[in-house]
Amino acid sequence: MLVIKNQKGIFQLRTAGIVKKGEKILLLNEPHVSYWFLPGGRVEMHESTKETLERELLEEMNAKAEIGNLIWIIENFFPFNGAPFHEIGFYYEVKIPSDHPINSRDEFHFQREEDGKIKKFHFKWFSQNELLSMDIRPKCLKNKLLSDSKDFELIVYKEDSLENNLKDQ
Repeated sequence: MLVIKNQKGIFQLRTAGIVKKGEKILLLNEPHVSYWFLPGGRVEMHESTKETLERELLEEMNAKAEIGNLIWIIENFFPFNGAPFHEIGFYYEVKIPSDHPINSRDEFHFQREEDGKIKKFHFKWFSQNELLSMDIRPKCLKNKLLSDSKDFELIVYKEDSLENNLKDQ
């Protein structure tokens, strides 16, 4: 994966899919985190962001997805586990095949082996009203998911808590 670590923090390149079913949006949660996020993952060397998203959706939910238009690029600065992060994320429209089990359920659990450990994924459809009270990451994503705009946008978001952490160092 494209991750760079040094004394100033951690940089990563990520891609994610915006999956909709009517007015609902598919989000993902893992057992060790309290927040929700869009399905996707970190880009590997020599892999395009679309190829990464195809691979991640196949690995995380066994879905051969159709990757659509790039909607947002989000440059996100945030603290995580005590380290300052700088993440660039590519966010695409995605269609999951109609015969995939997630389309007939409100929730879907999937697991796979990664580095000798079992990694668990919890997918769930949420209405726009439900999104209002949720912790979604990146934090700027909630407002974007609630809007109906399909125009491409570059978003730069710096969490206030990151600025405070950097001043204290």
